[in-house]
Amino acid sequence: MGKDLTNVKHTFYTCDGGSCRKAGGEQTSREMRMYLRNSGNWENTHTVRTRCNGRCEDAPTWIVQPGNYWYKEVDSARGVEILKSHIRSNEPLIEGLLFEEGAEKVNSANERSNSFIKSFEYQELSSGKMGWITKGLSSDQYLYALFSQLCETKNAGTFTNQEGKCYSLSNLSEVDYTDEFNIRLSFGEEKELLLIGSVGIKDETERQQLKVRGTFYSAEEGTNRRDVTFKNKMGDVLASMTFEDQEFWKYCEVIQLGGIRIEELA
Repeated sequence: MGKDLTNVKHTFYTCDGGSCRKAGGEQTSREMRMYLRNSGNWENTHTVRTRCNGRCEDAPTWIVQPGNYWYKEVDSARGVEILKSHIRSNEPLIEGLLFEEGAEKVNSANERSNSFIKSFEYQELSSGKMGWITKGLSSDQYLYALFSQLCETKNAGTFTNQEGKCYSLSNLSEVDYTDEFNIRLSFGEEKELLLIGSVGIKDETERQQLKVRGTFYSAEEGTNRRDVTFKNKMGDVLASMTFEDQEFWKYCEVIQLGGIRIEELA
């Protein structure tokens, strides 16, 4: 039988993402669960490991509910103090408090820019023509959204795989991301796979070579041609898309690139 959630007074979310693990998050999670078990608070609390809390610069991070309290740089000692403060006093621990509901700013000395994407650069493109190019984000949450939007809008254009085989984007009939690693693109009866899921540094070389690590957005000067190119960490092209639909390009600028635009074409 699972935990009786009617008894739960506090829920503690610990980040299990890569940055938090590197900063010692796994050990703080172990210490937290040990403390809750031995202090008799296991049944009246609940713990959740998240894939990412979105605050890598403040790793390791915790979130405590109710109250929407966020904590930064949580080591084992601070973690126990956080538990005691919430369970015994129903109050946040001020030391290490990153954010709480109603706060007007985030209490971090490591704040990063909202955009990890650089402005477009003017240069010669792979087509041999001059134009503008920038590198977008390549995590699965971005790429799954990109292909799902393509499937929904049925844009004219082409998808080209690593071997050079081309498909019409208007024939993209299904996007399936139920596999641990690969997204499956269905063009009628034919299928193409792209590896967009998380791949560890210890995964076999073949998987590393197939993983999309770079997604590049480019616009050719003097034409409506737009390209999205997917590369592995060695710079090899895994697949590419070419299209002229400016509405889809606007989607790329706003959603995929966080509002980064080509000033000369604005």
